[in-house]
Amino acid sequence: MKDSETKKSIKQDAARIAALLTDSDYPICITGAGVSTDSGIPDFRSPETGLWNQEEAKELSKPGAFRISELTLDEKMELFWRVGYKLGKKIMKAKPNKAHKILADWEKDGIMKSIITQNVDRLHQKAGSQNVIEIHGNAFEAKCMFCGGSYRLKDVMRRYKRKKRAPWCDVCAGFIRPNVVMFGESTPSETIQEALVEIKQADLALVLGSSLIVYPANYLPVIVRKRGGKLVIINDQSTDLDKVSEVVVNASITRVMKEINKALN
Repeated sequence: MKDSETKKSIKQDAARIAALLTDSDYPICITGAGVSTDSGIPDFRSPETGLWNQEEAKELSKPGAFRISELTLDEKMELFWRVGYKLGKKIMKAKPNKAHKILADWEKDGIMKSIITQNVDRLHQKAGSQNVIEIHGNAFEAKCMFCGGSYRLKDVMRRYKRKKRAPWCDVCAGFIRPNVVMFGESTPSETIQEALVEIKQADLALVLGSSLIVYPANYLPVIVRKRGGKLVIINDQSTDLDKVSEVVVNASITRVMKEINKALN
């Protein structure tokens, strides 16, 4: 498709999405890693740049990575911190992009009711969004795997930089890890309940930058659909829910969000 045709198509899709948002009584947004790529944080599943497609990180992408593996816990934690330290530095430095800021403005204007995010980077909050549910935790907090002691990730990363080995707890000498949900781990039940409260009110779910592969995020839009709500998906690749969505746009999220914002204004 020629660039002029692509622009026209995106503009038309943006107008349809803006109309759906305007007609909706309780629109919510579900976001995945694709929302933050324009902030310099890699996503997980892109063929070339996705984190889980990098050789060193593949072991961590397996279900139950911390429980089921040929590696010992010591080896897993050393691998986790080698990969995680690089990603952590990017998350710490990242700033909200235009898509984050538009969502925050929509919340202030009453256009968007809440955001349910798979992301752990807190960029929605940095942009000004208030009603954000983090179903995979956040990377700015860390915890001991054994006694549950809490730490600031910034402080723990300084330790790793200094000693070049997985940091351990001051109290029980257990390993410290970011307070995020890894593959095979369960989202805290209270977080799921918060998300369900929003989902059960939603008559429109705008899904941004999620491959909709990982549970429970991939089932939340299904609930909206089953309850008679509408779906809109903006992602760089196709998803399993495209066929039941009102509008699907496979393009840059920031670019499409700017067009939707223009159509609303």
